[in-house]
Amino acid sequence: MPPQFKLILPAGELECELTEGKTSGELLSQMPVYSKGRVWGDEIYFKIPESLSPVSKTKDVEVGDIAYWEEGRSLCLFFGPTPISKDGSPEPYIAVTKIGRFVADSQSMRILRSFKEGQEIRLQRQEVG
Repeated sequence: MPPQFKLILPAGELECELTEGKTSGELLSQMPVYSKGRVWGDEIYFKIPESLSPVSKTKDVEVGDIAYWEEGRSLCLFFGPTPISKDGSPEPYIAVTKIGRFVADSQSMRILRSFKEGQEIRLQRQEVG
């Protein structure tokens, strides 16, 4: 089973899973992470304490993807179109490294859509057993 963590926002918590790999492992080693989030369309992004080692970068992301933006040393949470989207799907401004997904259901979308610029985000390991 992939490593699990919680994304804790003011409106609630989301369960997330990371893909196996070096970049994801580096993120896990930084947890817990506390940051202030920024909003860009239906994307929330936030700085993390230390840079990660990106593997393969892409602009092909889907709703529910969690990605690492190297130039901004930030994680990006995609839950809908961004200002540059052409077809209603998320589109990052610059290529990112996909590292995981959040559990996407109607409750998850409400939590993400209610997030406001500057609110706190926390990432916390979740024990799987």
